[in-house]
Parts: sequence; structure tokens; C-alpha cells
Amino acid sequence: MATISVSQLKKLGNFANPSAMIAKSALSSASAISEQKFGYDFTGLFFRLGVFYLIAFVFAKIMEATIYLRGGFVVVANLFGINIPKAEQLPDPLKKLFDQGYQGFKFWDIIKIIGIVLVVHEYFQFRKESNGQVNPITTGVFVLLILILGITTVPEIYNRIKETDFSIDSMR
Repeated sequence: MATISVSQLKKLGNFANPSAMIAKSALSSASAISEQKFGYDFTGLFFRLGVFYLIAFVFAKIMEATIYLRGGFVVVANLFGINIPKAEQLPDPLKKLFDQGYQGFKFWDIIKIIGIVLVVHEYFQFRKESNGQVNPITTGVFVLLILILGITTVPEIYNRIKETDFSIDSMR
């Protein structure tokens, strides 16, 4: 009986799915161009941010389903062996975070702030690794990315902070 190795199976998968091969080639080309022109792989940064936001999105949908949906969702989850807690079992601040917000902040506000912090951290880490010799265009791309994330985040949070009562009694 013939056996197929993992590398042979991967080659067969690439042959059977040419779109995956094209996408992989395009991604590596974009990464190389970004590295060559800017000195930094922005393709990798966008991919990592995409994975971060995707995980946050999946977590948010699971939490919303746990809080709002019952019945069918629980049955399907139990079929796959996933134990979904009842909404009553979740801590009240966690339920508020996904509903009207907790202390003026909603889940997505926190995720957006973390996204901005991740990009700022990535820039300073890159700057440290390159001994402060950063191409001005590369710095400009980082600043533009931070501004884009900030423009979608800061005005909302600013308005919520203005509307929030920060007295000791309201925080309990």
C-alpha cells in the first residue's frame, strides 16, 4: 500500500487549488515589496491586526449569543460538545460591557484602543530594532495608520466620557 507524505499532500493541495497558490504568491510579493520600499513588512502588520480583530469579532459574537440567544444556539453548541453558560451565570459587568457599556465603555471601544496601542508598540519596537534609523515614509505610514484607527475611535470615546457620570456612587 502506498503512503503519501505531508509535503506531497501539500503539493497536491497547491495543484488542486491554484487560487491558494496565487494568493500565497501575491502575499509574499506584497511582503517583499513592502520590506524593500519601506524597510518594514506592513503586510504582516495588517495580517496580525486582521487576526486580532477577527478573534475579537468571534469572541464578541459568542458573548452576544450567550447573552441574547438561547434555545437553538445552545442546542447546536451542545451538539459540538461546547458548554455555553447561561446569561444569568455571567458577571453583571461583562453583560453590561456587551450591552449598554460598562462605565461608559463598550467592548469594541476597548478593542479599538488596544488596536491603536498595538500599532504604536509595533512602531516603537521597529524603531528600536532599526536603531532609530527609520525611513520618514515608513514613519508616515505608521502615523497614518494610527490616525485612521484613532479617528474611528477617539470621537466616540470622547463623547461617552463627556456623558458619563464619574461620581463614586455611579461606579459601584
